[in-house]
Amino acid sequence: MNVEKTAKARVGKNVIITGASKGIGKGIAEKYASEGYDLFLCSRNEERLLASAEEIIQQNKNAKVFNFAADLTDKTQVKAFGTWLLQQDFSIDILINNAGDFLPGSIYNEEEGLLESMIAANLYSAYALTRVLLPAMM
Repeated sequence: MNVEKTAKARVGKNVIITGASKGIGKGIAEKYASEGYDLFLCSRNEERLLASAEEIIQQNKNAKVFNFAADLTDKTQVKAFGTWLLQQDFSIDILINNAGDFLPGSIYNEEEGLLESMIAANLYSAYALTRVLLPAMM
């Protein structure tokens, strides 16, 4: 597998995308790769993340794809991802907080904790990662 693990400094062409292994996140990653951006991708499913990274590389032979598997509903994993990003030798040009979940249900009979789970994925993950990365971005 041709997935990069360590970045080289590059200014103006780096994008971080969470929730990047499928759907909108993967589509955004494919678009940025086609425009020559280096990608820093995160998803909780490592197998799907690696497969998506490989597909992007196959479609864009010069693409540089760096990835980190993490469940961003877990603050410890958010911090680990953020720390890994900050240790790379690159400028953070674009941050796309795309990680999220939709778990269908009805308020009267849904599983306990469903709303909290979605809020953790859809809101708190973006908040926590942005807090880690913003000082370096400023």
